[in-house]
Amino acid sequence: LHRVYERRGQYVSGINSSGFIGLDYDPANVNKLQIPRRVPAEPVIECKTKKTYANEHEYTINALSVASDGEYFLSSDDLVIFLWHPSHTSDALRVLSVKPECMEDLNETITTSLFHPQHSNLFAFSTSKGMTHLCDLRENMQ
Repeated sequence: LHRVYERRGQYVSGINSSGFIGLDYDPANVNKLQIPRRVPAEPVIECKTKKTYANEHEYTINALSVASDGEYFLSSDDLVIFLWHPSHTSDALRVLSVKPECMEDLNETITTSLFHPQHSNLFAFSTSKGMTHLCDLRENMQ
């Protein structure tokens, strides 16, 4: 998991030299002394790694969804949906897999997954065939 945030920096403006070290600077060519000022810079988007989870996915992750109670989150790629607990970074529960034994038999992929906004035991996922499935985590997984 990453923390993405906006940082506003500052830079120095209004100095007599170009500010680069190693360039020739002749004080005799300066007509007036300028006092440096701190000027706000354009905001910069930064990303910081907060937690690293085990490499469970074989393909690019296409969806992340947090449960309404904040206890778990789902991650899904083209073939598998995993259920994670934020404090257990090394293991996940494979909730659903559409991966066939022979990849030549693959006829649909998972496009997205999403927890229900009020019920943390329900989630939905859609497939490349345009189907949407509603699943209950309380039922036995096969």
